[in-house]
Amino acid sequence: MKKILLILFLLLIPKLSWSYFYNAEDVYQKCISDTDVQFGVCVGYIVGVYDVLVNKNIVDHRIKEKKGELYGFKLCDVSKVANNSQLVDIFIDFVKKNPKKRNQSAEGIINNTLIVWLECGTPTTIEYLKEAGY
Repeated sequence: MKKILLILFLLLIPKLSWSYFYNAEDVYQKCISDTDVQFGVCVGYIVGVYDVLVNKNIVDHRIKEKKGELYGFKLCDVSKVANNSQLVDIFIDFVKKNPKKRNQSAEGIINNTLIVWLECGTPTTIEYLKEAGY
């Protein structure tokens, strides 16, 4: 029995690790899908990236504050987020307006789009991302 469980676990590892490597087109297709499961993957993926971004931003802010190195570093303006659907809408809007970026990392596109929209981090980073089309 233990061998069967081990084999099943090892067979699932590639499938579990694949989810990290979605490109924007993969996530976009899930977001516009009519099936609840696919849409759920879309929402979960986007909200997961959002959670990591906001939590990392808070930790970075605390570290910079302790060191006296804030230099305009801003916490993410999470008051802009009304619900998870709004985060999905922001991603879909970006992908529709930037079809040439659909082959890029979904995580990177979501992260960068949210940094600009939520005004997270340093003004230099935000301006750079705006100039890059986010």
